[in-house]
Formats: sequence, C-alpha cells, structure tokens
Amino acid sequence: MPSYAITGATSGIGFAFIKNLSADPANTVIALVRDETKAREKISEEFPGRKNIHVVHGDIGNTESLKAAAGNVAAITGGGLDVLIANANFYAANEVPIGKSAIEDPNFDEKMQESFRINVVGNTHLMADFIPLIRQGNLKKVVVLSSGMGDISFVLESNMEAQSVYSISKAALNFAVAKFQVQYKEEGILFMAISPGVVNTHPQTEAPPPEAAESIQRMMASMKLYAPDFDGPISPEKSVEMVNMKVNDEQSDKTTPSTPSPTLATTSRTEAAIRCLQRCSVPFLSSQSTNWINDTATLNTRVPHTPALLVYARTVQHVQDVIACGVEAGLKAGRAISHGSCPAVGISGHILHGGYGWTSHNKGLTLDWMVGADVVLANGTQIHCSETEHADLFWALRGAGSNFGVVTSYKLKTFAAPSVSIPFSVSLNWNTEDQKVNGVKELVEFARNMPVDLNMRLNIHNSGDHTFDGAYYGNAEDLFNILEPLLQKTGGTLNARPGTWIQGLEAYAEHNSLIPSTTDRSTFYATSLTLKDLCGTSLTNFVRYWHNTALKFSQGGWFVQLDIHGGPNSAISAVLNSATAYAHRDKAFLIQFYHYYDNNPYPPGGIKLLQGWVDSTTEPLQEGDWGMYINYVDSQLDRETAQKLYYGDNLERLKLLKKKYDPTELFYYPQSIEPAM
Repeated sequence: MPSYAITGATSGIGFAFIKNLSADPANTVIALVRDETKAREKISEEFPGRKNIHVVHGDIGNTESLKAAAGNVAAITGGGLDVLIANANFYAANEVPIGKSAIEDPNFDEKMQESFRINVVGNTHLMADFIPLIRQGNLKKVVVLSSGMGDISFVLESNMEAQSVYSISKAALNFAVAKFQVQYKEEGILFMAISPGVVNTHPQTEAPPPEAAESIQRMMASMKLYAPDFDGPISPEKSVEMVNMKVNDEQSDKTTPSTPSPTLATTSRTEAAIRCLQRCSVPFLSSQSTNWINDTATLNTRVPHTPALLVYARTVQHVQDVIACGVEAGLKAGRAISHGSCPAVGISGHILHGGYGWTSHNKGLTLDWMVGADVVLANGTQIHCSETEHADLFWALRGAGSNFGVVTSYKLKTFAAPSVSIPFSVSLNWNTEDQKVNGVKELVEFARNMPVDLNMRLNIHNSGDHTFDGAYYGNAEDLFNILEPLLQKTGGTLNARPGTWIQGLEAYAEHNSLIPSTTDRSTFYATSLTLKDLCGTSLTNFVRYWHNTALKFSQGGWFVQLDIHGGPNSAISAVLNSATAYAHRDKAFLIQFYHYYDNNPYPPGGIKLLQGWVDSTTEPLQEGDWGMYINYVDSQLDRETAQKLYYGDNLERLKLLKKKYDPTELFYYPQSIEPAM
C-alpha cells in the first residue's frame, strides 16, 4: 500500500498529483497544505468518496510547521513514507531579464530573498524533516519538482535569459538535492530533482507588461530552438504522468539526482549519437561546428527547426550507420505502427497474415498500416503493388501474403506513438466452475462496448492462474474508472504501471530485450479460434473444458489467451471483411490455445487436449460463426480445412489470384491456397 506526501497540493501540479495518485485506492495520498479548510473543501468537491486522501497542515515557509507535518504524516502511515513529492515553490511572475530587473525593479531583493526562502531553505528543511519517515518506507524516494531553468548547460545552450530569479533559486535547489543524494544514497534513499516540463500552472488573467511579454516570447522561442519538438506548455495532468514515469523508472543506486525536462532531454542522447557516428566514420556537423548556423538555417525563417545533428551521408552504408546510431542513441522519431508483442516474431509472417497485438483494438492490424510492397513473383519478376498498382495482389498480400511471392520491402504509414502506455494486469480468483462461467460472461458483456483505446484479454494457465491483461492509452484514472464496473462483478485487483511507448513494448515482451533472441526454442502445439460471439452453450463448454479437463492435464504446460479482437468500437471491425484478404474482422474474439513440453518426444496427449477444447467450444456453432487465425498456425489441419478456416469468404477470390500469380504453385506449403481450376 504505497504512501505519498505532496506539498503545494491545492493547485497546479500538486493538485494533479493528488488526482492521479488517489485514483488508485491502494495508495495513501497526503496533501501538505497551508489552508486545511480550503484544501478539504476542494478535495471533497473534486473527488467525492475518495477515502485515501488525507489533508495535513504543512507550510513550506515555516520550519516548525514542517516538523509538525512530519509527525502528523507518520501518525497516518504508521511511521513510514514511500515517496515525498516536494512541489511547493515561489515563482516571481512577469520577471524581466536580470540586468534590468536588478537595477530597475524596486522589489528585486524581496523576490530574490523570497525565492531562496521558499525554493531552497524551505525545501531543504522539508527533506531533512521527512528523512526519518522515508527511511521506514518501502520505495524510499524523495522527488523534488525543480526546473530545467536551473540547469546551467541548458541556459547557456538555449540562450535562456528569462526568469532569472526563479532559475537561480532552482539551480541552488538542484545542488541541495545533489548533496542529499550523496549523503543518503548508501541507505538506499533516492533523491531526484525533476523538471516537470513547461507547465501551464498559472493561467494569465491579465496581459503582462510589454517587456515581460517580450521576455516570455523569447523564452518560448529558446525552448523551440533547443528542443524542436517543443509545442508549448503542457497541462499539469500531462506533466504528472510524465514525472510518474520517470520516478517509477529510477532506482536508488542512481547517482545523478537532477534530470532535465522531458521536453528538453536531448543532450545526452546527442552525445551518444556523436560517439556512434565518429566510430562509424560518418561525416557530420554538431552545434559546436563552425558551419553549424549556416548549414542548419531553414529556408522558411517563420518555421525554425534545429536538428540534433546534421549528417552528410555519401554512401548507402552511411545511411545505414546513421539510422543505427539514431536507434542506439535513442533519438526516436516518435512514430509507431500497430504490431505484435513478441520480439522474436519477424515482420513478414506477422504483417502478411494479420498482425494482432496490444494496439489492434484502437489502431487495427499491422497489415492495415501497409500502403505498398515490393514483391518477387513466381516468374522471377519484381513488381510494386499498392492500392493503385497491382491492387488485386496488394489486396491478397494483406491476409494471405505467403501464397503469392516473396516480399522484399514494405511501405508503411505510421501514427504518432502514444505519449503514455499503461500495461495492466488484474489478478482473478475464480475457484469454482460457476465463478469461471460468470467471469467469462461478464468479460463478454464488457467487450460489447469496450472503449476503443483499451486492449484486453483473459489469460488462462495450467498453473490455475488466470488474469485480465491489457494495455490502455490514456490516463490511469480513466483506466480505473473503465475497469471498475467489471472488477466489481468479477473480483480481482488491478495492477497498472503507466510508462512510455517503449516501456510499454518492453512490458508486453515480459520485460525482455526488444532485440529478438536467436536461441529461444520450444516444443509445442498451437491452435486458435476466431468467434463472432462467445455465449450460451459454447461459452459453458469452453469453461467446463477448462475447469474439468484442462486443469487436470499433467503433461507439460499450457496457456490460453482470449483476446477482445473485434466489436463495435474496434479498429479491426471498422474495416469490411472484403477490404483485405484478412477474413476475421467480424469476429469479436480471438483465442490462442498453446501447449508446450520441455523434452522430446512431444506427447500426443497435448494435441488431443487442445483439439478437444476447440471442438467442445465450436460444437454448438454454425458454419461461418467461427474460424482460425493463420498466424497461430495449426499443424494438424488438412489443406482444405485450413483454407476454409483461415480465409473464410475470401477464399474463392484468393484461389483466382493464386491462378493468376502462381499457377504452378511455386510458393507451396502444406496449407497453401490452391489455384482455381
């Protein structure tokens, strides 16, 4: 049961932390505030019914108040605290550059003193007073909301002259955090100074003075030049999501306490790219090069853009090296396609027959992102196909591609990678057959109107474990609200961890490297089902076989994945079955059955186990109500049955195209499509 204490908790980022963290009822969230009455009224109004929020008086500008707050927090938590979030700060609004401010502003001294009193002295006392609680916590993290404006390198590289008083105090605060980290790291306590980014926490109600407005404009321009992807201030809620990702990633053995803004974290990546390019002997310019300004100048000065590096590629190998260096350094383009979750699966088999994964419900199949392909045909020629060139072959490639040629390259459209990916798991405790039947029924009902940005499956294992697993592309509070009605009916505990797109991919790969292994091997048999619905006798048979037969099978291990594949809100079902060769867009559910055995020979009972499960589930169904997914290939199907179940109503058209493009069946395999007679 993690515990969090947040200062400055009644507005801006602090209040966004309260909102975000209290959405998980397992968290104990403590708001440290100056005005308890006002805070309680606001929290009660905004979050009625949230019993895990506590309000404690704690004035960052009053050392005695902070000592008392530490004692009151300990009384709530039982003595410990997992995470202290130091958010309260003093910000001098409408501040002009320091040279003029120090001379012309009659309140300059007062602003500077107040900035240090709150931002440095107050936060130093806060951290010191809460050390005894953090020692007894499990996570042992102190998170100080600082600013990239207090980073000397950033100020110099971006020519950032704005917000001098604020920047100076934040630089001092960053140094204080570093000192705490050095002192307490041996105790396993992590101190982090994190910039939350440029956040719109103080919306202007009045226009600033002309000189201050000019300073703000220059500041925004400096941000854009330093980080070309900077699009302006973000919301407090967005900032909190990004900070939480960083906090969750960091471990106590890290010795660098200050991290720059998520929107400005490019310097170390650029340095890594430079080292890689030098190693590969690729010619390039950096911002330190003599010709940098001239060579990076944009034609349209209205739209300035400053690259991380400028490369002069003279060979194809140079281009390959540049791409590899960019990947190695983490200079990502921020684009993605919908794809699967297993790093060991190659793109061709995946995309040519569907391509189902943790973004399919909201972004469709991998093949839906293909806009062109180069194919070597059975006659030895190579052609390009798309919606406008050899459109019939392009149609066939998207669902039955292995039957028609060898694809040598793909052209794919992309989408902006989600800023937040939330892998989640729900542990379930269905012990009886009736509990399992009821649980699956509730999942099926939930699937009928599942939100588009949610991807979800039921995982079943021979160990007796069963879970809801999935991915959500939104905020954690929305995920909790979406799943809560289902969890009330089925039981279970939600475990969700927001992260970046890449962190999500790593989670889906069970935290293994995204670089595929060449040594993973398994002895297994797999089969599948695609179902228009799962209800009535079919549902009951599926569960009874699970409870009464599969769980008693002792040879090897097995798992079953029941995915919410289609439905009214699914991007897969938004496309007609006839639009591509993929024939299962009308199917609500996709099930993979998988049995494995660690030794050879493989026991024949494993095949019979899964075939019996499939037969019992489909026995009450009509032809056309179910099929099979070729990417979960069933080695036991004969050719005729495989073609019918894999390709459904698209089979006859595929046979005609097979006759056109591969009449002699050069591209043959035991379940390949036969040419039309």
